[in-house]
Amino acid sequence: MDESPIRKKSQPKKTTTTAKKAAPKSTSRKKVAGTAAETLKEALLEVRGLEASILEDVVIDEEVTASVAEESIVEVASDAVAEAEGAGEIARETADIASEKLAEEEPSVSKKIAKKPQRKRRKVRYAAPLGFLVLFLALTGLIALCVGGVRLVQKWTDDSELRAELSMFLDPVTQMCPTPFTDAGEAEDQDTLISSAIYSIAQPEYVRWLREGDSCTFSYERDELGRLLVPKKTVEKAFAHLFGEETIRAHHTVGDAEYNEDAACYHVPIQHTTAGYVPVLDTIDRDGDVYTVRVSYVLAQDIEYDYRGTALEPSADMGKYAQWFAVQKNEDDSWTILSVEAEEQQVK
Repeated sequence: MDESPIRKKSQPKKTTTTAKKAAPKSTSRKKVAGTAAETLKEALLEVRGLEASILEDVVIDEEVTASVAEESIVEVASDAVAEAEGAGEIARETADIASEKLAEEEPSVSKKIAKKPQRKRRKVRYAAPLGFLVLFLALTGLIALCVGGVRLVQKWTDDSELRAELSMFLDPVTQMCPTPFTDAGEAEDQDTLISSAIYSIAQPEYVRWLREGDSCTFSYERDELGRLLVPKKTVEKAFAHLFGEETIRAHHTVGDAEYNEDAACYHVPIQHTTAGYVPVLDTIDRDGDVYTVRVSYVLAQDIEYDYRGTALEPSADMGKYAQWFAVQKNEDDSWTILSVEAEEQQVK
């Protein structure tokens, strides 16, 4: 009986991968890493192809075939690992070469830097005096700025010009210390107001006579007693200048001023009788175009004198009596007295 020939087990074809020659050394690390990656990729592809061929050829003995396949896979994998290790060694050698070259170049670079000449600082001869001059000018400017600011504030708060103007305007009325009123045309004691108007006319003539003496030329005619002949129309205008009303209820003799009805004029002495007190302008309060002025009356006997016999300027707190004048500033920069109140009647 013929024995059936035993079919020989087909041995799987061993595929050997030839180790690729080591890549030449290069200074580029990226090239070495890329070559190693490609080698590993090819090894994996060969392993997959080997698995496919083994599955096709193995028919009878699965165990033998499996062991042979495993051995083949291990061999291929070991070859791939060996190639990868070779690539790693190449990469390390490349890194060592690069570091050696860098170490060789560093001394030359440091020498070049050391050889570069350093810039010398130039010393300016006049730097210190110039600096002191700048500081001095800055300090001077600061002081000038402070002084200018103080003067500007003083100018804003300084009312000396206003006080002088109001004092001159109110002087003819304060010399008479008028009875309080709210309307000059309806004032009970209008004689004092007429006397104020006459005083405002005669006082400038008296000052001119003091300055020029006998050679003085007066603005008005004079009578046989040397008194000024002032027309009543002139007195009415002076009255209106002070109180805003041109009409005087009745012209008649007031104090030292004798009224001549036939000539319609006043005979006014050049020098008036001096008052027994001195008016002193005190505080000024403003409400729009109306100014409220406090006038303090200091008795003449309370005036003090210096060692030369010159009267000292009295202060408002020396006064025994005070009045409040309501004065309006007009559009033409003139003034008008609206009312007069005694201090005890002033609402504070």
